Amino acid sequence: MTIDEKRTIARLATILKKRYGDDFSGHDWYHLERVWKMAKQLAKEERVDQFVLEMAALLHDVDDSKIKTEGEAEFSRTEALLQEIHIDADVRDKLFEIIRTVSFHGGFTVK
Repeated sequence: MTIDEKRTIARLATILKKRYGDDFSGHDWYHLERVWKMAKQLAKEERVDQFVLEMAALLHDVDDSKIKTEGEAEFSRTEALLQEIHIDADVRDKLFEIIRTVSFHGGFTVK
């Protein structure tokens, strides 16, 4: 990972800690931090884009349907954060795909 990518992750972590530090929905900073640390641990033996992995782990619940306001567009909060920290479109698209794929949205039924 480049120095600029490390700085971007540190900046995002600072923003999220400030924004979600006092959240009581179960989607607080401590939850995001645990997911982030676990993702890094699991990725140690894998070939992954470490920057995208860490960004996705930090952002995975920002637009969770359980905490969004009705009518908010998909990824509206995440998009605003990514613009604030100047993430390019290629990385943004990867992040949206990861978040859309791994997030839990109401479960499923086993038949």
